[in-house]
Amino acid sequence: MKLVQKKLPLILFSAISLFLFLNAIPTKDAFKVSVFAQEDKVKMKISVILVETETEAQKILKKLGEGADFAKLASQHSIGPNREKGGNLGYIAPGYLMEELNAIALNLKIGGYSKIIETDLGYFVLMKTDEKSSSEVISSDSQSLAEQYYANGVDFAAQGKFKKAKEEFEKALKVDPFYMHAKINQKIIEDVTNKKIEIETTIHFFKGVAYGLKEQWDKVIAEFNKAIEINPGFAEAYNNRGIAYFGKGQEDQALSDFKKAIEINPRLAMAYSNRGIAYYYKGQYDKAWDDVGKAQSLGHQVHPGFLKDLREASGRQK
Repeated sequence: MKLVQKKLPLILFSAISLFLFLNAIPTKDAFKVSVFAQEDKVKMKISVILVETETEAQKILKKLGEGADFAKLASQHSIGPNREKGGNLGYIAPGYLMEELNAIALNLKIGGYSKIIETDLGYFVLMKTDEKSSSEVISSDSQSLAEQYYANGVDFAAQGKFKKAKEEFEKALKVDPFYMHAKINQKIIEDVTNKKIEIETTIHFFKGVAYGLKEQWDKVIAEFNKAIEINPGFAEAYNNRGIAYFGKGQEDQALSDFKKAIEINPRLAMAYSNRGIAYYYKGQYDKAWDDVGKAQSLGHQVHPGFLKDLREASGRQK
């Protein structure tokens, strides 16, 4: 398989389509396309319960058969993604789930739950709570509006106007509830409001994001350097700086930053995803698969286009 040029950035600064990224569409407009604005015709609303042993999974199935609430069981017993939300992954497109889960999820009826599914990560039980066409989920016009709100939010946050930034991110999420980056940055705004992150750190962080939208990688790195200097435990800053290094073709520095982000926050799913992509570009496919699996186990929707290319390059299915 022919690899694309390594000068292109990873997903994060905007809702970049990984499909476009892997297929080397070079225009800046291409990088504004949402990862959710793909040609998939159906979106499934899926909830998951993940446990370590088959015995635990059998107990879960028994309780479900007795009429127990799936979300409540997930909150109490799951070690999987979105446990605090009852295991709800939201609306996802076919192909985003692990290979072992995808076909089963597709064939579930709305309101139905699966049998026990054994994987390398543990034992899953799935439930489908809804299904819609992509056109019902979000239109392209709405996506453009959400991106504008998102960019406005980044600009306000870079100026330290966090209240206005939060309002813009909330507007983006009202238009597109699946806007991953708006959700992430909204959480960062909440953290600075609750004094979990320093104001100065947050301003440098969002200045870096703003420069990232313009692909000004040296300025991105400079801003994240400042954020990290003030707060060495800011995992998202390492993750984003790693993206900038990758954008400059400095893969070893990128991998180092992704690794550091994961050390600080082992549940930062996008850091695993980004590191997996970096390993893919270095031809280290087994390591890429390991990180893909970890990202998926944490609820990150790895794009089917990337999985297809990784399968072709590695000769593996998972």
